[in-house]
Amino acid sequence: MPDQQWSYDAVTASALRTITDIATQARRAEGQQAEPHWAMAHGVLRCWCDLVGDAARDEDRAMLEQLFEGMPVPPDSDAAGWHFTSVLVLPRQ
Repeated sequence: MPDQQWSYDAVTASALRTITDIATQARRAEGQQAEPHWAMAHGVLRCWCDLVGDAARDEDRAMLEQLFEGMPVPPDSDAAGWHFTSVLVLPRQ
């Protein structure tokens, strides 16, 4: 399978559309039915962070995170809200 390269703008636009669609579904769902939607949207954000890495622009990250406004805090958390960070995976040597 040949390697494909994607532009930063294409990846960001795709993440924006996907998170927007999933967040809309989550807001329409009620209670615990919304949780899987929020988890999926959060996964898309993590993937975007992994794909763009250090090239991530602060304004794009803020725009994507803003889509999560209204997302409930998990019941087992005493935090004021969710905090998004990129995930670093180191290969085994």
